[in-house]
Amino acid sequence: MVRDDSPIQIGSRYGCVETVITTVRPSADASGAGSGFIQFRDDIAPGHGAHDQNIMGVTLAYTTEIPLMSVGDHARVCLTEVPEKDKSGAVGGCDPNRDPRGRRFLIYDRATQGIAKYGYGTHGCGGA
Repeated sequence: MVRDDSPIQIGSRYGCVETVITTVRPSADASGAGSGFIQFRDDIAPGHGAHDQNIMGVTLAYTTEIPLMSVGDHARVCLTEVPEKDKSGAVGGCDPNRDPRGRRFLIYDRATQGIAKYGYGTHGCGGA
């Protein structure tokens, strides 16, 4: 039975998963703004990847608010947004069935009780 004591509710539009953090790679530039990559043990967007790809990691780009998360921490990860398909037919337009970038996640780290918003990829669906 999954306890629902985090501020992130299981009723998220696309659902939430309970998983474990397996990789944390923060980085920063001279201004202190940075980015980070977090990888998980499980698919964090089951049924919502492109071509049924598993999404196993997220990025946080250009911020000073990288939360402290550690390998082995248990986390609840909720998929909150999937980009809409670009209907204009433009070359390189967003097709979320082919391009998993642009998906947004809310992550609750049970160990630190930190909450952060992350995205899949450093660019949005369809390019930069």
